[in-house]
Amino acid sequence: MNKDNTDRDRRALVTQNRALMEFTSLQLGLTAKVIRRDAINWVARAYDLLEEGQYASAIDACERAIALIPEDAEAYHCSGLARHLLEDVADALDDFSMAIKLDPKKVESYFERGCLLFEEERTKEAVADFNQLLNLDPQHAEALFCRGFAYHELKEHERAIADFSACIDVKPEHAEAWYNRGFARMDIEDFRGAVTDFTEAIRQQPNHLKAYASRGEARYQLQRHRGAIADFTTVIRGNSMAANAWYNRGVAYSDLLDFNSALSDLRKALELGHPAAAYAIEKIEALTS
Repeated sequence: MNKDNTDRDRRALVTQNRALMEFTSLQLGLTAKVIRRDAINWVARAYDLLEEGQYASAIDACERAIALIPEDAEAYHCSGLARHLLEDVADALDDFSMAIKLDPKKVESYFERGCLLFEEERTKEAVADFNQLLNLDPQHAEALFCRGFAYHELKEHERAIADFSACIDVKPEHAEAWYNRGFARMDIEDFRGAVTDFTEAIRQQPNHLKAYASRGEARYQLQRHRGAIADFTTVIRGNSMAANAWYNRGVAYSDLLDFNSALSDLRKALELGHPAAAYAIEKIEALTS
C-alpha cells in the first residue's frame, strides 16, 4: 500500500470518528434534556399533589425526580413540604437541609426549615435560618415577621419590635405584624405604643378579637377604663366563652366602683373557669357587704 492511500485512509477514519463523536454528543445532549424535562414534570406533579392533599403521592413524585436528577434542590424542597404536612419532622428537616446544601441561596428552604425548627421549639436554630435568609433577601416580610416572633419567644423584646417594624416597613398591610409589635410593646410597658399598634391591626382586620382584647388590657394599664370596657365588650360579643374578657371587664367595672356589673362579669368568668375570678368576687363582696 502506497503512502497516498495510507494518508487517505487515515483522513477518512478521522472524519468517521469525528462524525461519530458529534452524533454521540448530540444524543447525550438530547438525553440530558429529556431527563431534565421529565424531572421538572415530576416536581410540577408533586406540587399539584400537594395542593390536592395527597402528600405521600407528592413525596413519591419528588423521589422520581431525584432519581433522574439527584442534585434537584426543588425536588428536595417539595418533598420537605410534603413530609412537614405529614408531621414527619426529622425527614422534612433532612429534605430542607439537602435543598440548602444543593442550592445555598434557596430562600424558600431556609424559611420552611426555620418555621419547622420554631414549631419544634428549637428557637435559636430557627433564628439562625431566618438570619441566613435575610442575608440573601433583606426585604423578605414573612422572614422578618417570623424572626420577630422567635425573638419575642426568647424574650428579646427590643429585637422583636425591630423586626416587626421592619416587616411593617416592607408590608404595611401585615396586620399580624402590627398586632405582635403591640404585644411586644406591652412586655416593655409601652402601653401607648401598644394601643396604637392594636388599633391599626383592628383597622386592617375589624374582627381581630385578640387585638381588641389586648388593646383593652393596654387601655386598662393607662387607666382608660371605659375604653377598656368597650374593647372587652367587643370580645365578648364575638366570643361569649372568652373567660378572660369577662374577668377583665369585671375588674375594670370594679375600678369604676360599678360593683353590680363587676360581680355579674366575674361570676360569668368563674362559670367559664377563670382561675382568679373567685378571689376577685370574694374581695368585692367583702367591700360591699
